[in-house]
Amino acid sequence: MSTTKDQHLIWRKYLAPWTDNISSTIGNIAYYDKKQKKGKPKKSIKNLACERYSYDISMMKEEDKKAVITYFEKWLNQQSLLKLEPKITESPDILERDFIEKNFISPIERKGISILEKLYQYEFPFEGPTVLEQFADFLKYILFQTILTNEKLFSDEEILSLQKIVLSKFDGEDKRYDFYEFFAVQMLRTWRSKETVLKSIIATVEKYEVSCLKDTSEAMFPLMMVVNSQIFATAFCKNNFYIELLRNNTSQNFITGDFPIINLCADYNNTNLPVDRLELYYPITPKIAIICKNTIKKNCIKDLSDITTIDSYNKMIFDAAVKEVYACCDSKDLEKYK
Repeated sequence: MSTTKDQHLIWRKYLAPWTDNISSTIGNIAYYDKKQKKGKPKKSIKNLACERYSYDISMMKEEDKKAVITYFEKWLNQQSLLKLEPKITESPDILERDFIEKNFISPIERKGISILEKLYQYEFPFEGPTVLEQFADFLKYILFQTILTNEKLFSDEEILSLQKIVLSKFDGEDKRYDFYEFFAVQMLRTWRSKETVLKSIIATVEKYEVSCLKDTSEAMFPLMMVVNSQIFATAFCKNNFYIELLRNNTSQNFITGDFPIINLCADYNNTNLPVDRLELYYPITPKIAIICKNTIKKNCIKDLSDITTIDSYNKMIFDAAVKEVYACCDSKDLEKYK
């Protein structure tokens, strides 16, 4: 029987810089409840953004598991160049209540500690292109040379051998992938992401009666979150996303919320509007934030001295939150955004 009852949708280590005890995960934070329209200057982060057995998939039905595996394998087949394998969905222990918490969330959070500590020091958790990009560029070079010379530079066996070398690095040594996997999990473990996934499942079933999603339940969401985080992380790497680190030099602090990673190109007051571009903003302390985007060619640092700019980021965080918004204790950082 599991002892992990209250599971957090927002990592407490992430929230610590906004608390009165940044070295612990039980410090107090100022928060605003959007549903009740009430705020408190102090509440322990131990009791915020959590639900009982949030990552519990022990109640999944066979239809749920089959739908997730079908979804994952369809994506994997599209990555045929990489020959990826669905390691998670084949685990015999997958329906244990704490499987996701122990085997996915916790390891990601352990990696996240070093990621955040680097960012706190205005350093980056990765530099240069990911292994995936390097291999893709190499294949483009082979194709280009083949077209020019009408000769194959490498045999299929040699390319396969090179591919195995790349995969060995991809499976644990790719710092850029590790960062974006951590990043994706922080975005996808939230209330808003769960609502979005469940709404899309309902819409798909309504449109396609023979969909494999028919007769599935929301118990599948934690496993979908695991799968989608791998898909997102791979996409961020393949599409050349880099980090713009923002240094807040104003008197106005960054705030955060229960949906801490937002798309600056989206309108969270009108979620029906189509979005065709991603610039993902993530505040990591009251004075540091990052934007992950593919319109820059390398990681960089940007200083902010205009309170209006800070306000615009904070307002979007406030609007995107589903239930809770957070700020430094005993501050009035939330007042202007209500």
